[in-house]
Amino acid sequence: MNLKKTLILAFLFFLPFITVAASEYKAYTIPHTQVIPIKNTKSGEQYELYIQLPTEYSKRSATKYPVFYITDAHENLKLLSGASGFLMEDVILVGISYQKNVDRLASRFRDYTPAYYTINGYKTGNADNFFNFIRNDVIKYVEDNYRTIPEQRTYFGFSIGGLFGTHILLTQPDTFQNYILGSPAIYNKKHSTYYQTAYNSALKRNKSNINVFVSYGELETNLGKYNDDFVAQLKSGNYAGLSIEKKIIKSADHIKSFPETVIRSLYWLSELTNE
Repeated sequence: MNLKKTLILAFLFFLPFITVAASEYKAYTIPHTQVIPIKNTKSGEQYELYIQLPTEYSKRSATKYPVFYITDAHENLKLLSGASGFLMEDVILVGISYQKNVDRLASRFRDYTPAYYTINGYKTGNADNFFNFIRNDVIKYVEDNYRTIPEQRTYFGFSIGGLFGTHILLTQPDTFQNYILGSPAIYNKKHSTYYQTAYNSALKRNKSNINVFVSYGELETNLGKYNDDFVAQLKSGNYAGLSIEKKIIKSADHIKSFPETVIRSLYWLSELTNE
């Protein structure tokens, strides 16, 4: 038997032991993060909250913290957790999961969209119900159980999560003080003017200061055009207390714009906090 065959046989012999040894290691979790089951009290649907507390939370018992609410938490929380550790460590992160025991795309497309249509066979249009779950169940739970500053809530959403954020901003603007809308999925004129009358009415009634960060990749030409329209509509309304920041991520498409959106938006938010 030559050396090559001997090495192959040896590898095959030890492979089961290597696999067993690897499976004995614990899965890595994000430090200081709790997984909290939560139910939509109106529909009965089950979700989870991934709540990351500041490192000194237990030691600083008199301190209250801003809260950062994050959609698409399975993907977004990890990067936001790492970046905020450098740029905004004194904040509570709250990631909101997709519905439990349901296809994640079905949950995502259903919950984050305000209009009724179909995307790749998935039904849409549940944004109002999902918003009520966030406002009446998620925010209530967080503010009842943790030391928070209700006047310093931030929303983060990317892509279709950004579209959901625009819906909250334009229908219930006082829910959050800060809105980070990364590449919001506004792909046509219908999206950019959707419920325009209701939007204008809600923002005109708003009495609080609201800060909005909108970004998209330079290569997202179609989406960028309608995001520009959306930002222009906001600015033309001259809404009291509304501040808007727009960033175009150079040489980036929809996917590549995400990490830089996280960094740029946290810089923007940290500067607002310092002010």
